Amino acid sequence: MRTPVDEPQLDGAIDLGVVSDRPTKPALLVRSSWRAWLSNRVPVYVLVATVLAGFLVGAIGMRQWDAWRHQARQASEVTLLVAVAGLDSGGGGAGRVTIEGSVAVVNAGPMRVTVAGDAASGVFSLSGERPIPSGGTRRFKATAVLDCSEGVAPAVLPVDLSVTTADGQRRVVTTKLQLVGSTWFDTAMRACSFA
Repeated sequence: MRTPVDEPQLDGAIDLGVVSDRPTKPALLVRSSWRAWLSNRVPVYVLVATVLAGFLVGAIGMRQWDAWRHQARQASEVTLLVAVAGLDSGGGGAGRVTIEGSVAVVNAGPMRVTVAGDAASGVFSLSGERPIPSGGTRRFKATAVLDCSEGVAPAVLPVDLSVTTADGQRRVVTTKLQLVGSTWFDTAMRACSFA
């Protein structure tokens, strides 16, 4: 049972001057400061300027990203053309013809490349290493060993070239050397007819 001493005495009035003994909760303070910040009115021109600045920064960033990707793609591209440039000697026996001469290598790619002669496949080899600018041509000493199948020289010769691109990567590029109509083809046909 309760005694009248345990119960607070209420006479119908509320004392507003009493401070609560409970500490305030930090979550309530954060929530109330967040509400206060949200209730501030931001001028429309500030919002528009902020959005436009964000679009501008994003557009500039995307443009730089695209330019970097384009440059990286160009630095790794290789387009080479190879053509017979001259004949030094040719002869053969036992169904094979060895031709020594020179070839012209044209860089049809967008960036400078360095072509080296260390990708010898046994059929075709270049000597030396030379840089070739975009759109430029360089001559290389070359040796080709052609197989005279049924007394006919091949019309097209596969060529493997070792290439260092502008991004510093070393690649082996395979292209074709057209022999028909060249001095190499005429010499090979004569040598194959005797083989």
